[in-house]
Amino acid sequence: MRFFSVLLLAAIAVASSANQHLLKIHKNDATNPSLMPSSAACQSCLTLAEAKINVALNVVLNAIVIEGCGDLCSHVDANMTQHCEVVCFAKGLEAFIAILNKTMPYIDPFAYCELVMDVCPPGLENASATLVGATSTPASGSPGNSVNPQGTVFSTQLELDVESATGLGEVRVNLVEDSNGVAYGGASLVNEGLEPGTYTVDFTVDTSYVVPSPANDYAPQEFYPGTYTVTFSFCQSFCGSAYEESFPIYFGDASTILNVTAN
Repeated sequence: MRFFSVLLLAAIAVASSANQHLLKIHKNDATNPSLMPSSAACQSCLTLAEAKINVALNVVLNAIVIEGCGDLCSHVDANMTQHCEVVCFAKGLEAFIAILNKTMPYIDPFAYCELVMDVCPPGLENASATLVGATSTPASGSPGNSVNPQGTVFSTQLELDVESATGLGEVRVNLVEDSNGVAYGGASLVNEGLEPGTYTVDFTVDTSYVVPSPANDYAPQEFYPGTYTVTFSFCQSFCGSAYEESFPIYFGDASTILNVTAN
């Protein structure tokens, strides 16, 4: 079974993978902005850091003479070129190259973009949030299969109360089959900070059968009868970060159960 991970900035976009697992967040008080402003440079930096593009660019820098940001970024994968250019132009070519030459092994993407690239806002020392609880609907449903592909679409929600504004952080979701602990999916919804207020995080789990294809490494995605646990976690900075300078805070987690029954 494929495990997938999705990295999103601004937290308004929708993530999907081999199965249609959708993740989004909205502020319940519509009179206030949903989220703090998003920085293009921060978003691009996180995308590059997640893909470990700094390693590839260091190889390029050691091999050829670079004449500009466009020249440097033309050597990365096509889907990363624009992100590379946004960060390079934001920092300036010389500063960007100097940063790339710094070695910070195993650093997480958040700390890298906060502490090294300095294009993402730092964490807030007094950030505070409470995970009120998680729910799911419907109460039960049936999965799809190769004969009848359409399965039940479950809607799960996390209620989140932010008491004191948070800095760059993520809502992480994991979907696990209870009987054997197999991870069926996961996602990370990244935001540049949440203002005080109440928020709802929606995670949609589509139990339809997904036909094998190049998009899912020719592996079918199929749910089987049983119970599945969806666990939401909310953190300032990268969940599990060891870099105290970015003020990592684990606010806790909340879970809900999906009951998948035989057709």
